[in-house]
Amino acid sequence: MKLPIFHKYFSANIAIYLVIIELVLLIPMILFFMISNMFLFHLFLLCLVCTYIIHVYLFPLCMLLIPAEFYLRKKERIVKYNIVNISLKYQKYICIITALIYITITIVGIIAGQPMTEEELRYD
Repeated sequence: MKLPIFHKYFSANIAIYLVIIELVLLIPMILFFMISNMFLFHLFLLCLVCTYIIHVYLFPLCMLLIPAEFYLRKKERIVKYNIVNISLKYQKYICIITALIYITITIVGIIAGQPMTEEELRYD
């Protein structure tokens, strides 16, 4: 099955697919929340967790990949919609650098979001 192409960038296409998945998950979330049944409430929570994971972790990764893809298209490493003209060595470097950037941003976000300890609160 071929997926429709909405944009010429791969990462923008994936981001669009993620938004569509979030919108599709929104309909059962509304239905499961309105009906007062414990099983459906658990399904609502499952849909909520899936939406959270997509929105917080996967969507920013796609947004980080768009500038990298733009750069590769300018350097003519990505020629067409589905042909990548990059050697395997550079593909590994791109994956490693993107993963390191994403992990660094995630760790900084976790550290910045930590509540203050009691010792820090004592001196404020």
